Amino acid sequence: MRVLIIGDVGVQDGALHAGDEAMLAEAVRQLRARGATEVLAVSSTPDDTAARYGVVALPRLGFSLARQADETQLEARLDALTRAGEGERGALQRDDPAHAVLDAVATCDLVVVAGAGNLSSLWPHHVYERAAIVRIATALSRPVVVSGQTVGPTLSERHGALVREMLRAARLVGVREAASAALLARLDDALAPAATYDDALAIAGEAPAGLPERFCAATVPPSTGLWPRDRVVEAMAALLDHVVERHDLDVVLVPHVAPLDGSLDADAATHADVVGAMRHAQRVTSLGPVEPAQTAAVVAASSLVVSARYHPVVFGLASGIPSVGVTVDEYTETKIAGALEAHGLGDLTVPVIAAATGDAAAIVDAAMAIDRAELVARGEHARAEMERWWDAVAATATEDVPAPSIAYAEHLPVVDEALRAEVDRLAAWQRHQSQALVGSLLIADDLERVLARHTERVRVLENALGEAEAARVEAVLRAQEHEQALTAAHERLGDVAEPVIERMWAQTRSRRHLPGEELAYAIAQRDEAFVQRNLMEAELAAVLSTRMMRWTSGARRAYRAMRGR
Repeated sequence: MRVLIIGDVGVQDGALHAGDEAMLAEAVRQLRARGATEVLAVSSTPDDTAARYGVVALPRLGFSLARQADETQLEARLDALTRAGEGERGALQRDDPAHAVLDAVATCDLVVVAGAGNLSSLWPHHVYERAAIVRIATALSRPVVVSGQTVGPTLSERHGALVREMLRAARLVGVREAASAALLARLDDALAPAATYDDALAIAGEAPAGLPERFCAATVPPSTGLWPRDRVVEAMAALLDHVVERHDLDVVLVPHVAPLDGSLDADAATHADVVGAMRHAQRVTSLGPVEPAQTAAVVAASSLVVSARYHPVVFGLASGIPSVGVTVDEYTETKIAGALEAHGLGDLTVPVIAAATGDAAAIVDAAMAIDRAELVARGEHARAEMERWWDAVAATATEDVPAPSIAYAEHLPVVDEALRAEVDRLAAWQRHQSQALVGSLLIADDLERVLARHTERVRVLENALGEAEAARVEAVLRAQEHEQALTAAHERLGDVAEPVIERMWAQTRSRRHLPGEELAYAIAQRDEAFVQRNLMEAELAAVLSTRMMRWTSGARRAYRAMRGR
């Protein structure tokens, strides 16, 4: 079985995103275990991905990665790829890298859109890229599976239409939280996605040496949603100090996005600030960049997870570790709350503002009080359910299979109603403010795209104006040259014709009283001179009637002067 997988993988800006890489890595492992003999993967950095996972790696499909990318350009690229997939010659340039992906799809038994959280208007290029590869696969009659997705929560009408189209074309669709399923039901009630857990749920690896015996695995990203970064740093530092003081745990800061050169950027930079704000900084270990499987292994070795990123929570839940998810906006709430609710532990979702009020500390205490055996059982249940999902994914390569009916765990109340009500109130306020902020950002993006289009049009017009001005200057110079030439011609005509005419007139006048034959001869010579003059004038008139001569007013004045003579 030959499988092509598209995920959001590859080194970008010198950094690796552990969660995105983990989803692809686990999909590769699961499909190989079910008969995939060759796996191809679309990547931002094919060489790195090929070496990291032992796959045939292919370049991306050529959509701009900028969030403010011009929708017109995205649509044009989608149209070109669609026509190329349908077999239209010339739809793409001969050296277009996307040819490699089209050729790969044509020879694959299955196309898999790996799990992710980017079917959202916040990242339009991902929506277009996935729509394109599904269109190509459909045109080539290749089965498609869309696995473990978060959809939205922000989705424009156009992006929603593309998502609806690709999910209708897929044989099997899985979404990883109830909120995504609800959004798709509103988008198209005919869509019936399967409930799944995250694609990377079961990934495993070896933790690096030197970890503390008992510790809390924590991750704090630089993206802080609608909150000022320093406020989030202070809130997380206070929460981790509480973990140290109340539960006697060391803290290991695990970067989820980290530069491969170990520089203080992305999560590592935020972690340095958190350590600087903590009272118990001596009990903190900050890890450098680690492989995706190592990230999961570090989390699995911990006694508690406190994370404002999604995948550390997923890894903790899969290993039966009490995991508290800190949200900073509607998007992170959709994913983190979704993961916790799928394990029946939605009470462990907390908005970052609750860390400043002390409510987050109370939820950490509640998480630590949960029976560990109960958490382990829920993690094992999720792993078993995902085995069924991967069975169905692999089977889709050869037949239409029904989506497995995956059951989420029952809700486990872990906090009292008063605390839950207060946290829910804070979460609702944060969600509302986040929606307003994202709406403003999308409007600003639209305005930037409009401004960029008009700026480009102005540039084109300025270039055209410059070319026209250059042509005008050149035409003026040529007209001046022609005018000078015509003036010289008139002067030469005057020099030649006027003496002849004057002589003829003089001869005519002098012979008016000559005998008849001589007078007739003189008059004939005079008439011949007039004929020659008229021929010259006709020739000059023909020259004057040309387009270039019409531009030369000076030449016309010279001509009129000549005629006057």
